[in-house]
Amino acid sequence: MIRLPIGFVILSLLISACSMQTLDQKSDLAEPTTQPSEEAIKKVAIKEAEIETTHIKETEKTQLTPVSESLETRNNRIQLLKNIRDELTSTLTDNITALKRRTGVGAVVIDTNFLTRHTNDFNEVQIKSEIEALHDLDVQIQREVIQLEQRIAQRKASPQKADLVQIYVAEATIEKADQIYKTLPLVGEWTRGESRTVHIKDRDLFNSQFSENITISFSESYRLIINDQNIMQVDSNTAKKDTLFQIKSLDKTADISGQINYKIK
Repeated sequence: MIRLPIGFVILSLLISACSMQTLDQKSDLAEPTTQPSEEAIKKVAIKEAEIETTHIKETEKTQLTPVSESLETRNNRIQLLKNIRDELTSTLTDNITALKRRTGVGAVVIDTNFLTRHTNDFNEVQIKSEIEALHDLDVQIQREVIQLEQRIAQRKASPQKADLVQIYVAEATIEKADQIYKTLPLVGEWTRGESRTVHIKDRDLFNSQFSENITISFSESYRLIINDQNIMQVDSNTAKKDTLFQIKSLDKTADISGQINYKIK
């Protein structure tokens, strides 16, 4: 057996111990940082999802929640719509009356019953729908008027029998509450389908400012009409004809009477 000196053995042990300590230290330094567990990752993901969901809900609530409106504001808006509807109704009623005056009552095929079928409640959607329908009705009326004007222009250019008449209003008497006066005679030519408002004046021009407007129409149905009142039928086989008339003024404040005659041209 080989016997080593004691000093050499001790030295060998010391070197071995130091080497082990150094390796342990290096092992500690080389150990990687501890990674989060799978459970921790799931918790973070769930939390982030909850935050995102809350944000989306708040955003949707902001977008979907309508701005509050006072009852007074709503009622004022609806009342304005009703005023618009009523004004349109009044205007279209007058326009239809004027159209019938020129064409003849039975010639207008527009449904005018709609003008009296309005709701009186505060249903905003219904009122808007009625206004839209009135605008459509206005378009129909304007189309009828354009077609009528085209027919009148054709009659003036190439008149057929009884398409043109000469109208003469002899001295008329106008009676109001505080005045009575006679007018100057009126003469003019009308085409079938034409309606005009004319000014009749007090015959005593130097001492009076009295006058009155009257609307004379020669309808397509061959009727002479004054202020929406039928006066007489124009007969295409009768060259001329006359008749007495008594009507109300346009504003219904005076009575007008006189004699009117026509002559076919």
